[in-house]
Amino acid sequence: RRQRQMCIRDSPWTAVIHPGDHEIVRQADSRRQRGEADRYEARLIRKDGGIIHVLVAGRPRMVEGQFAGSLAVFTDVTAQKQAAEQIQKQIEHLQALRSIDIAIAGSLDINVTLEVLLSQVLDHLQVDAGAVFLLDPHESRLRYEAGAGFHGRAFREVSIPLTEGLVAQAVRSRKTIPFLSFADEPDAIPDFPAIQEEGFTGMCLAPLIAKGRVLGVLAVFTRGLRELDEAWPSYLEAMAARAAIAVDNAAIFRELNESHLHLSRALDEVLMGWARTVELRSGEGEGHTERVVRLSLQLARQLGMRGEELVH
Repeated sequence: RRQRQMCIRDSPWTAVIHPGDHEIVRQADSRRQRGEADRYEARLIRKDGGIIHVLVAGRPRMVEGQFAGSLAVFTDVTAQKQAAEQIQKQIEHLQALRSIDIAIAGSLDINVTLEVLLSQVLDHLQVDAGAVFLLDPHESRLRYEAGAGFHGRAFREVSIPLTEGLVAQAVRSRKTIPFLSFADEPDAIPDFPAIQEEGFTGMCLAPLIAKGRVLGVLAVFTRGLRELDEAWPSYLEAMAARAAIAVDNAAIFRELNESHLHLSRALDEVLMGWARTVELRSGEGEGHTERVVRLSLQLARQLGMRGEELVH
């Protein structure tokens, strides 16, 4: 059989077809040799190295019943491909936010919620590590609260004063600090050893803001080059907004518990005061009321009462 080679403008087809699609083209060529027409998608490489997505419709050219070559029409579908990829990214983004919302709604344990959030941050934003630093208003410092993707434990000890560095700047400015490459801006490297120990090459910071108050910072880090699309900062800010809601919910729940505890203690003290007053007025010995309560509880337990029934 005569050796054949498909060329495009005097170049072998392998020079213009993306290496990942070579097998697709070979299979299509084999089908045409058998007299079959086909359609398939492939990627072409431009002179500047860019990629073009094309839809190829080809059919064999037969001469006296023998295969003599192929005729093909190439349709540029790059715009459609890019639109489909963007839609898929948005779907994945919404799914990630939904997972975080479910975690926030299903648990008041801030550690559980932040664990889910940071997992989604690493997976969806394609970064190597992430951490949540919460503001300590009494000491005017940011302290590590949760993290993922770190090799060591040095970050757990990080405490950042609000007067220093980009992390604190994100709190003071209440604005996202765009992604920074440490190679391009060495002065931007935070002044704590954990950064060097982890081998990070860049970072991005987004403040956690809920009800007008800055609660902390979501920081993400990379160890290599990353290609970030235009929507990446908005994704990070959406993640930071969820983190702020989770932190705020946990704080509200903690404050309610503390208030309930204080009220319970205050009520107990009032009741004890009344009990002593009754004892003094009735002439009964000290501790009489407590003995009555203790006996009443014993009787209630024997009658099968439990939990809140005993309280009432």
